[in-house]
Amino acid sequence: MKVFVCRSFSGTLRATDETKPEWVEIAFLEQYKLLPNVKEIVMR
Repeated sequence: MKVFVCRSFSGTLRATDETKPEWVEIAFLEQYKLLPNVKEIVMR
């Protein structure tokens, strides 16, 4: 899993055989089973 924090973006996210990218609002992170260190990094 790769996590990116983005403040602005243009273009289209595209899925591949290996990944399914999603935009997730920080307010909804609790709905995902993230490793504690991943969540901590995103919250910073």
